[in-house]
Amino acid sequence: MVPVAVSLREFVSELDTFDDEWRVYLNRRTGEFFSTSPTDRAAVEEAEDEDLTDEERAFDEKIRGVMASEDWLQLPSKYELNEYGIMERFCGTVADETLSADLLDTIGGRGTFGRFKNMLHRHGLQEEWYQFRDEALRQFAVQWLKAHDIPYRK
Repeated sequence: MVPVAVSLREFVSELDTFDDEWRVYLNRRTGEFFSTSPTDRAAVEEAEDEDLTDEERAFDEKIRGVMASEDWLQLPSKYELNEYGIMERFCGTVADETLSADLLDTIGGRGTFGRFKNMLHRHGLQEEWYQFRDEALRQFAVQWLKAHDIPYRK
């Protein structure tokens, strides 16, 4: 079976949708995405088949199949994506050196993302940030897909 080209836009959207508790998988052959929550995964491990409805049983079987198949790859976590690094690189693009340094000072520790976004808002840089971030996510996605020999389309 020839692999289907994955939608780059959909891949980036999936990268950006969930937190580290969720796991998102990509079927390298079909281009299908599948996501599971911690609750879903725990239910699969704890459930007795006789306690499940047909729908629940089918969903649990899908989760088991996804996690056991080499056709399904888990998408990178937020940690692997390194959003802090993306924020730091963005700060380096800000022409005003004082503002760039102030933005860099907001990065680190608890509440980083909120402080960073507040600073962007105060200085009217939200649009520039989101464009920069979208491009960084797109580049990350392209590298990941290429590393796994998965064709993609824009």
